[in-house]
Amino acid sequence: MADYQTFYLSVYNSQKILDTQKWVYDGDKHFRNEGNPNFVIDNQGRATSNGNPIIVHAYNGSPAQEWNPKSDLKLKPTRFFYAANKRFAIGAKRAIANQPVVLLDTTNNVPRDLYEWIPQEDNTFVLSAGGQTLALTAASVAQQQSMYLSVYDSNNVTAGQQWIYDDNGYIRNVQDPTFVIDNKGSSQTDGNTIWVYKFNGSDAEQWVPTTDLSLEKST
Repeated sequence: MADYQTFYLSVYNSQKILDTQKWVYDGDKHFRNEGNPNFVIDNQGRATSNGNPIIVHAYNGSPAQEWNPKSDLKLKPTRFFYAANKRFAIGAKRAIANQPVVLLDTTNNVPRDLYEWIPQEDNTFVLSAGGQTLALTAASVAQQQSMYLSVYDSNNVTAGQQWIYDDNGYIRNVQDPTFVIDNKGSSQTDGNTIWVYKFNGSDAEQWVPTTDLSLEKST
């Protein structure tokens, strides 16, 4: 890993993924290397010409390192971090049906499968953990309905299970997008309730989706 190394395409091999192929969007406009987050993806010289090289560079906060990805998250394992404090994410303490969905402190050695959701084509978010596929669920789309896990059934998807990230920081209900997923009281406490709330634009309603990416640089 070094400054000015250029990226190129290589044949993907899931059995041999290099550290130089692992990049993560940090929710703040930068794609950072997973193993060495001081290195980011950079548009060399900030040029806007067709064919300008994309390179590895040490982070310096310049516009050349800022990107605005659109979030087509379908079928991509995704962690939804709390924008006000990214140590927290939407998850559950245990992977069982009827378990409350809460704010998890991910620095407490929490297994990733307890807060890594897979958005489905039917607009459900599911966890695949504990031998089950469990859906993010609200009993109804109404104010202050607590979220919980339920067994996912693709033939019986309810309105309270259909959510979509809107690219502006909010996870909205598909059938009534005036309702969003909210961190109760904006509390930054492990285990705090995640519930349904009417959109108001507060910090409690803002989330940062993070997915794993695979790219390669030249050696």
